[in-house]
Amino acid sequence: MLARVLITVGSIAMAASGAPLKITEEPFQIKVLQTIFPGAEISATSQRIPLKAGERDAFAAERVYRVVGPPLNEAERAAAEDVASSKVSNERRVRLLAYRWPGEGDAGLLAVLQYDFAGVVPAGCCWSIGRLAHLVRSGGIWRVRDRHLLQTQHHSTVEAVGFLDDRTLLVESDVGGAATSIVRLSIFDLSRGTLDDVQEGESVVEHDVAVDDTDQSIHYSERLDLRRTANAHGRQFCFVRTVTMQNK
Repeated sequence: MLARVLITVGSIAMAASGAPLKITEEPFQIKVLQTIFPGAEISATSQRIPLKAGERDAFAAERVYRVVGPPLNEAERAAAEDVASSKVSNERRVRLLAYRWPGEGDAGLLAVLQYDFAGVVPAGCCWSIGRLAHLVRSGGIWRVRDRHLLQTQHHSTVEAVGFLDDRTLLVESDVGGAATSIVRLSIFDLSRGTLDDVQEGESVVEHDVAVDDTDQSIHYSERLDLRRTANAHGRQFCFVRTVTMQNK
């Protein structure tokens, strides 16, 4: 299965037959957000978040919701605080992908969210937040059954979301560090009614190193070699490393 997953992610052909139904209706998406952010003031906007050159964004075509309410947890408190002024924002800019949870009919939902807080520049530990949630409905009331927080270090977007089949969720999100850019691939098994993270690894790594006493730097790039990894039948991950010297 792993080899098939890697080929699917690498080609970004992440719409398998039988994949869960995507839900795009605004009133229903607002209900989802009301469940995840209880008590918050929620409204749809006409805003679009522009892509940077060469950037992939799973939410590029999605509307932005304004979700106003105090930070709910440690990750949100970090993302909501301005690193220079210590000002705390309570206004989230949220984008959402919602799907029917496999095997649960209209009583289960998968929500994938990407959001930041307006008006602040937070520390690098939490530029923005990528989250997954499993929602269930009982007696007409929706509640959150399970949650998963994607890594937040220098995180700015979820690059790709899709399905290998109706029960295997694939997510690629960016993270990083000092002069380093990383894309992490996470594979979730949804068959047991939870967000079971069964596989996680780095699919892209890029890193710059300055050369002492020169005006040059070395650029390292590692990218998952999809064909060789697939041929390994899940026994190993194979990467191609490219090293280039460049002027500053």
